[in-house]
Amino acid sequence: MSQPTTPSAPNGIWRSYSLAEGLGGIHVEHLTQDADGYLWITTSDSGVSRFDGDEFRIFTAAHGLSGNQVFAAYRDSQDRLWFGSRDGGVCYYDGRRFHRFSGNDGVSHNSVTFIAEDRDGRIWFGGENNIGYYQDDVFRNLRPEYLRSLEGSGLQPSIDTCYGIAQDAAGNMWFGTSALSRYDGVAFRHYGPEAGLPEVAFAYALAIDARNDLWVGGSQILGRFADDAFHADPLDAKGYLRKIQIDSEERLWICTSGAGVLYRDEDGFKRLTVEDGLTYDAVNAVLADREGHIWFGTWGAGLSCWDPISLQLAGAADGTSLEHALALLEDHSGSLWMGFAPIFTPIDKNLARRDDGQIRGLSDITDLNRCLCLCADKRDNLYLGGDWGLFRYDGNAFLSLKEELGFPGHTVYSLVCDRQGNLIVGYWLPQQGPRIDRYDGARFTTLFAEPDPQPDDCITALVVSRQDALWFGRGTLYGKDRGKGIGYLRPGAGCTFFTSAEGLVDDRVEDMLEDRHGNLWIATMGGLSRFDGIRFHNYTAADSDLPNNRIRCLYEDRNGHLWLGTDSGVVRFDGQRFQTVRSPYLTSVTAIVEDRDGYFWFAALHHVVRYAPGDVAPTCRVHRVIADQVYQNPERVELATEYHQVIFEYKGISYRTPPEHMLYTHRLRGYETEWQTAPNGELRAYYRELPPGEYTFEVRAIDRDFNASATAAVPLTINPDPRIELLADDDPREVESFIGHSAALRQVLSQIGEVAATDLTVLTLGETGTGKGLVARLLHRMSKRHTRPLVQVNCGALPSGLIESELFGHEKGAFTSAVSRKLGKVELAQGGTLFLDEVGDLAPEAQVKLLRLLEEQTFERVGGTETFRADVRVIAATNRNLQQMVTNGTFREDLYFRLQVFPLQLPPLRERREDIPQLATFFMERMAAHLDKPVTRLSPEASAALAAYAWPGNVRELEHSVQRAVIVCKGQTILASDVALEFPNPDLPPSSHAMTLKENERRHILAILEQTGWVIKGPDGAASILDLPSSTLRSRMKKLGIQRP
Repeated sequence: MSQPTTPSAPNGIWRSYSLAEGLGGIHVEHLTQDADGYLWITTSDSGVSRFDGDEFRIFTAAHGLSGNQVFAAYRDSQDRLWFGSRDGGVCYYDGRRFHRFSGNDGVSHNSVTFIAEDRDGRIWFGGENNIGYYQDDVFRNLRPEYLRSLEGSGLQPSIDTCYGIAQDAAGNMWFGTSALSRYDGVAFRHYGPEAGLPEVAFAYALAIDARNDLWVGGSQILGRFADDAFHADPLDAKGYLRKIQIDSEERLWICTSGAGVLYRDEDGFKRLTVEDGLTYDAVNAVLADREGHIWFGTWGAGLSCWDPISLQLAGAADGTSLEHALALLEDHSGSLWMGFAPIFTPIDKNLARRDDGQIRGLSDITDLNRCLCLCADKRDNLYLGGDWGLFRYDGNAFLSLKEELGFPGHTVYSLVCDRQGNLIVGYWLPQQGPRIDRYDGARFTTLFAEPDPQPDDCITALVVSRQDALWFGRGTLYGKDRGKGIGYLRPGAGCTFFTSAEGLVDDRVEDMLEDRHGNLWIATMGGLSRFDGIRFHNYTAADSDLPNNRIRCLYEDRNGHLWLGTDSGVVRFDGQRFQTVRSPYLTSVTAIVEDRDGYFWFAALHHVVRYAPGDVAPTCRVHRVIADQVYQNPERVELATEYHQVIFEYKGISYRTPPEHMLYTHRLRGYETEWQTAPNGELRAYYRELPPGEYTFEVRAIDRDFNASATAAVPLTINPDPRIELLADDDPREVESFIGHSAALRQVLSQIGEVAATDLTVLTLGETGTGKGLVARLLHRMSKRHTRPLVQVNCGALPSGLIESELFGHEKGAFTSAVSRKLGKVELAQGGTLFLDEVGDLAPEAQVKLLRLLEEQTFERVGGTETFRADVRVIAATNRNLQQMVTNGTFREDLYFRLQVFPLQLPPLRERREDIPQLATFFMERMAAHLDKPVTRLSPEASAALAAYAWPGNVRELEHSVQRAVIVCKGQTILASDVALEFPNPDLPPSSHAMTLKENERRHILAILEQTGWVIKGPDGAASILDLPSSTLRSRMKKLGIQRP
């Protein structure tokens, strides 16, 4: 499709962005776009804002920017972004961080207000008392030469500021300062009023276009400079000329300080102001992005965006209202016809025609009243159906078939031509109801009469199949609360009806279409159906990417894609995926047509819209990986298997399609081969329990026009967990299970098996160390949610001031430190399981928020207004007596009952002593493998000591005790002395403290090292005493942070 490179009229779609949308400041100075597609907006007092089509991120001097008064931005040939400021000189951004300059060379501290690059890759800077270039990591300051060359010229001997730098075809550099200056690589030459240039208060603006014309602006005068003289243009700028720019389409733009912006096309200059859609008439910068949008940076009102190509609101040359268009048709000559059928407003004109780019209303058929349908036959006749009958247009005049041939009908709802050229008419016959007639050019023959007509019944759609069968919709014209499905009429075979009882998605049929493959598509008020000749295949908003179930019309384009007009935009289906063109102007779309130039026309409730599909692919970035920590903009990620879950967060970048409205496919290469389609609006991918290995996460974004981005990729390395890497078990998850066969344990496992497959809330009760976290992992792994995340929240560790933010997330700006949007634990667990550990420690204010989550399954981010539905299964755990806390008033009773839907009481180890030998053996074997020590058995005395102990710390204390015994064991058998349990004094309360594995191991190794005087190797060295290879001991020392004092 041929798209215009110059906007033809200011009737595209406008958007604006200011502080409310997250822009850092409203005094915009310059605009640029980086290689990833991000839009960068510099401001005179608030640093730089980066925009991805969804949200702004603000960078200031605190993030490494050279200053906060940023007047210049430039993307060079190496894809670096250069920024010039008034209060800190210049810096560049390499995609990961800002690089600032130091020294007294003029670029590190002086004001920089304009930046450009010449054909040799030199970066030129201009500003207050600053002019020069950067090359090969060296800045050459030309200011002394510049000032010397001004002596005796009669011009002001200073550099106040710079409004333009450009290189001409001969290689000369031109500068717009208080003089117009040319530098040929050897010397400067300056021009001012003596060359015809206007007087300026600050600096000249300049730019060189594709024809090598040097455009110069001063005060309110614009012209071209050639042959050492200024040639003024007769243009009336009406405002001070702030900047002259050439965009990526070689268009010339002139920014003014109060008269909007001007651009030049083949017809001369045109102006855009607030009346056209600009947010303010003081414009400092213009940028054409790679998708065809024009961005305007204003002084005092933020950012304006004009889309002059993809979506245009049609307007009639004669002022005809284009509201309530119901039918669209392009005839054989290329004329576009529009039929109008207003319901609550008077008819202006019921028909309009577009020829030679102009739309005009027609007044020839007042007897039609509203136009409800259009159809063209093979003989170039145009047929129109409306409230008062049927008309034909033969290219010269409109004829009423009621008057000409005695057409019996009154209201005509639908028209279609069969393969023989006959016209099929769906209409209302007074006193008899809906009918279908065939018109062969001479007479009408009735094919179908509604057997049980009701008021408002109508034939909503007609389709003649390739087998000459007739399909028709049986709906209503106004009331959409009922319908009768569809009918199928085949010559000699009678009529068959299909309704929702036979599988149709809904009986309220609005439109029908047979595609090039012979499938019958049915648009209804309750979704979309496809009939393949055998059965119905249904699509709704609940089970597909459809934005709305109210589908008004269908259309098949020349590529075989199916288009749907809905109440929430226009949807395109490529055979696999639905993608939606969304706009406030696309509500209740009732007709779609593709013209011969490749543009699509949509008849919406209040507008006729022309749409030009784009062919520029979006970009896609993996901007965050969440595992053991948050990795921002990662190049690669390396983890150990101990981190059970990895979350990849990604986002497409496009200004035609917001990120949340794109489609995404992703895969983890090395783990899966097939691309996975992300759920609608899902910008994260979850992976759990990845085995050690090398992987690469890959993701692609697909915009509303099915343009797919290049693949974004992040390599991922999963290293073996050193604590279990030597275990013989093939599946490391097998250690995540309860060990033992006691009756108490079997009862708990039975209860887990009963509740795991449900979504019931589970409350796990038990002493510290009994395995409450293990219960949560087992329940999640055995549930239908096992492929989605398990997110743990330590309730006792939530700071009271940040409880809501941690649980529910926050929007950018919600509080002082909220510099960006953050997802809360509930949102991260979406589709999976939320484990609330130590829920008894939850602060009272957090209990209220949790209660609402459990009761309503909804939440809002802090600082946000949008309500989200929480699709999570809640598992809670505590070692406290919640009933007693309710009695004491420290825990809410209503929350207690919400949590205790299915309580699980874990027995302490002292109540399942028969499991101690099996547990001890398991812990011994695992620790011995970890340390590579040949410890194989427990002595009878050691086993007896373990069995006799009370284990106040439960299984966790047993594990740590056995681990310590393996460390100190001198042979293959653990002795009672190795266990070294301290049986408590009956007069003293038992201690619940148990050292961790690392603490145990570190202390013992330190003791042996001190004993050997820090000698590691040799027969009397620490490695020999510990029965470890010296390399293993050194590795353990490094991991445990042990260094010789």
